[in-house]
Amino acid sequence: MNVDSTPKILIVDDTPANLVALKLLLKKVKAEVIKASSGAEALQLTLEHDFALILLDAHMPEMDGYETAEILGSTPGTNTIPIIFVTAAYKDEVHRLKSYRAGAVDYIQKPIEDHILISKVNVFLELYNQSFELKSLTENLELLVQERTEELRRTNKIASIGGWKLSLDLKYIILSDQALEILNITEYLAEQEIPINEFMKKIHEDDREGALLAFSKIIKHPKKEITFEFRFVGHEEKLRTANIIINAMKDKSISFVGAIQDITDRKESERAVQFMAQYDALTQLPNRYLFNDRLDVAFATATRLKTKVNLIMIDLDHFKDINDTLGHPIGDLLLIEVAQRLLGCVRDTDTVARLGGDEFAIIALETQGALTINTLTERCLQSLAKPFELDGHTVHTAGSIGVAVFPDDGRNQEKIIKCADIALYESKENGRNGYHFYNQKMDESIHLRITEEKQLAKAIEEEQLELYYQPQIDLNTKKVIGAEALVRWNHPEKGLLLPVDFIPLAEEIGLIIPMGKLIFKLAAKQINFWSQHGILDIKIAVNLSVKQIHYCDFIDMLENTILELDSGVDILELEIPEMAMLEGSQNNNDVFEQLRKKGISLVVDNFGTAFSSMLNLKQISAEFLKIDRLFIKNVVNDAVDAKIFKSIIELAHTLNMKVIAEGVETSNQLSYLLNNGCDVAQGFIYSHPIPAGEFIDWLIQYQDEAR
Repeated sequence: MNVDSTPKILIVDDTPANLVALKLLLKKVKAEVIKASSGAEALQLTLEHDFALILLDAHMPEMDGYETAEILGSTPGTNTIPIIFVTAAYKDEVHRLKSYRAGAVDYIQKPIEDHILISKVNVFLELYNQSFELKSLTENLELLVQERTEELRRTNKIASIGGWKLSLDLKYIILSDQALEILNITEYLAEQEIPINEFMKKIHEDDREGALLAFSKIIKHPKKEITFEFRFVGHEEKLRTANIIINAMKDKSISFVGAIQDITDRKESERAVQFMAQYDALTQLPNRYLFNDRLDVAFATATRLKTKVNLIMIDLDHFKDINDTLGHPIGDLLLIEVAQRLLGCVRDTDTVARLGGDEFAIIALETQGALTINTLTERCLQSLAKPFELDGHTVHTAGSIGVAVFPDDGRNQEKIIKCADIALYESKENGRNGYHFYNQKMDESIHLRITEEKQLAKAIEEEQLELYYQPQIDLNTKKVIGAEALVRWNHPEKGLLLPVDFIPLAEEIGLIIPMGKLIFKLAAKQINFWSQHGILDIKIAVNLSVKQIHYCDFIDMLENTILELDSGVDILELEIPEMAMLEGSQNNNDVFEQLRKKGISLVVDNFGTAFSSMLNLKQISAEFLKIDRLFIKNVVNDAVDAKIFKSIIELAHTLNMKVIAEGVETSNQLSYLLNNGCDVAQGFIYSHPIPAGEFIDWLIQYQDEAR
């Protein structure tokens, strides 16, 4: 029978910020929430836990949500777990059908509406609780039958367990063969009178007084059955435990008889079950259940003594990357070593617990103020930052820490844990490998983020986004050969927002997928308008994100866009971030190959910001290489940037690629580019990104001046 009936929910998302936000929302439901940052980790956790529900992100790299759900649905033991997909692909019938075919029972749209999430989750938790109660009743009935059967078996076969008889004056005891064997007594024979003092020598000295007391009770009150346990030295000098039953039998006279049984194995099993119920099997640290108990005790003690309790929440940084690159066995070794290092940082009065995954917690009773807690958190950070030597691998990680204080930040577990989680989220948002104490402004930050998520989703749905265009000039012919389509958000309150104000958020929460679809739709619509009116014959470049490339339906979406283009695919160009050549390279290379076969020109964007190799560049076979604006900014005055620039030019030309320089603002930069072999320039020196209508006016004016 399960030790604890608290239901567990598994949340799966490859973005840490999404996991934190979703976990905070689920504080309102009565369930333990466990996080997974990939499909593979989710599958591993289902082997370790019994989940009432899984909230699964549909779009993840490597193993996406659909594949994860299909594996769960085809595996005995997990095929009955309800799965709710969490997806930004809202209002998309294709993805709804795909979700249901993969085994989902429902889906929730990003950004998540609190009341919708809670209501749906509560339905499945109620179903789980009802199922658990039914299962418990069945197990209790089976256990009762087993107990009664065991009692009958013990009564009927008492001799095979070990029998004994006690003298009325408590001077001697007689043991059966089985009893002698159990107690490892070789000096006496079966049915031989053994002086009670000699028998007592076999009992552990700490248990002798209790045994004599039990014998005395049955003699004084012969109508009652008495049971007691004692320890003794058995075979191979090992300390074991026996259980004795004493009964008064009345025939012609009263006699005292009973049974003796070695229960050592049963006691060890009970201890093992108790340990498993309270401790993490991997790290041997207290688990969430024991952590909750100790936190309650700490709060009660602090309330009585009018002191404080510090709750320190710790997440490992980039733990998913370690699991993905080195495998789960190395990840497990890392968790074990992290547990030992954290134990080395705390006092004997503190509790270190593992709450699940790479999430740890420390309960630290009041010290001499915040300075000491600062010292403790810094000690933890320094300890985790040291390299780990694990089975021949040197592993580097770090920790993000959030701290909440009882009773300053709250007066119950739910509030304090929530505050510590929010502070932990703040640490992750501020570059990781650091710590933050909770304050109310963090709550405002979380609420602001949720508001921004909803506003951005609404902006995509209502098409508040608009494309601006920035021309690209061939430095040799001075002709306009293309334009980059750059997205802007016409925010109803803040006005026109640049990509830096909303693209990172869209990337984090998965809205980059529907946003990318909208951008392609807007670009295709504008290209068709220009083509129909015969006013444009240059290429239009559309930017891609890494997540879009990983998206399972990316090629299908692109093909639908191509079908909408009246002028065909020749006018379309795709700008791929250099990082895409590093993340999941083989899968990405397959995508790039499909794009080339469709006749789409590729541009490697932001070159110089990652660490791609010549082999990566050779495999992608792009037409253009776009040098990041950071190198262009100081190319005239900085000798190092100038050397890097020339090296990139030479590399690109060796691979038969042309070079685009973005962010060109001055005539000195332009002259330098032209004199050093750059092919195409883009920047404010020609034009800022401008709306479609203004772009045509600019183009006509530029062409007139060029003549």
